Amino acid sequence: MNIFTGIIESRPGLIDSLAPDVSGIHAAYTRPHKLIDLLTLLKGEGYVMLKDMNAVDMLGMKDIPGDAENRFFVYYLLYAPAAKQHCIVKVMLNDREDIPSVSGLWCGANWQERQIFDMFGIVFSDHPALTRIIMMNGFEGHPLRKDFPITGGNGLALIKDILLPDPVDPGR
Repeated sequence: MNIFTGIIESRPGLIDSLAPDVSGIHAAYTRPHKLIDLLTLLKGEGYVMLKDMNAVDMLGMKDIPGDAENRFFVYYLLYAPAAKQHCIVKVMLNDREDIPSVSGLWCGANWQERQIFDMFGIVFSDHPALTRIIMMNGFEGHPLRKDFPITGGNGLALIKDILLPDPVDPGR
């Protein structure tokens, strides 16, 4: 049984629409302001494990679900061990929209949200320490965004400063 059809009937408005199944896993779309309520409900229904979360930049893609302004979606792959079932929650958001942190529901989301912030620039509101986790301090931009320069931004200059420091003056 699709967990989301039951939620649509019992809690109208919590889910925007059903998404196409992914490899037989049921999926649904929701909005950022409904995310915590939906994930809390799913966790209460036995989906106690957050197996994965990540983002997709859909810049330039056709047939984007929802509003035409939606650029990203963040997905949450949940697992219910007792039922041996997975489900996927997808949150559509535009370039200027924050998404609430789920690290209060799953502490492991802390680092995953930092990775998404670092790579895509998506801001997770109420995150306990939203800082870079992969790219070095001083790096400008977010490398998994489709509009990130193919030349790598200022990353090469930062790496040269680390690997090739200024030569020592032999006169010292």
